[in-house]
Amino acid sequence: MVNIRSLGHAAFVLTYESKVVYVDPFIKNNPRCPISVEDITKADIVCVTHGHYDHLGSTEEIIKQTGAVLVSAPEIIHYMKRLMPDIKNEPLGCGGSVEIDGIKIRAVEAKHSNAIHGKGEFFPVGIAYGFIIEFGPTVIYHAGDTAVFSDMKLIAELYMPKIAMLPIGDRYTMGPREASVAASFIGAEIIIPMHYGTFPLIGSEVEKFTELTKETAPASRVVVVNPGESIDVE
Repeated sequence: MVNIRSLGHAAFVLTYESKVVYVDPFIKNNPRCPISVEDITKADIVCVTHGHYDHLGSTEEIIKQTGAVLVSAPEIIHYMKRLMPDIKNEPLGCGGSVEIDGIKIRAVEAKHSNAIHGKGEFFPVGIAYGFIIEFGPTVIYHAGDTAVFSDMKLIAELYMPKIAMLPIGDRYTMGPREASVAASFIGAEIIIPMHYGTFPLIGSEVEKFTELTKETAPASRVVVVNPGESIDVE
């Protein structure tokens, strides 16, 4: 059983047995996040899809508080090691995987830019990822920030995710129409929309996405997990 809790935007905490995994932990300065960084007392793994501030987020603070392992692109880990030389880390190249305490994590392609914000500048840090995370038989696909692309069909064929988290907010990622096509490519049993309604420039058409997905991916079920809410998936 995996508990999936939304922290708003693209941030999730995934709990499997005694293990806690944070994905894109945008906590501080996230207007939709229901918790503060100080509330986080346990994290075993932090997965970061790319370096933008609304995804790298509070990674540094969480790792300092909990001693969690950072899983991300080598370039992001190199940057974070400058801040925390003793950070526990598992770098992944696109397509590569690592297993930590029985949880298998694989980096997959995302169509998005990747840079870290610092003092008014952007520092390029490789390519952006999505993640396939396997909790025993339960496979979760967190798509990161991405456009729709046809190789999502290959991700589905290779990993057969039961749950897919897809951005729908438009402007910086795919919008509802494109995300509904992505849902059809992936064919997951449960689709969780994310990355919408956080800021004025990001849309919040979750109802439109839900209706479109009924047509494009009728075998999938859209489940809206609002910030602070959670679902259990076997």
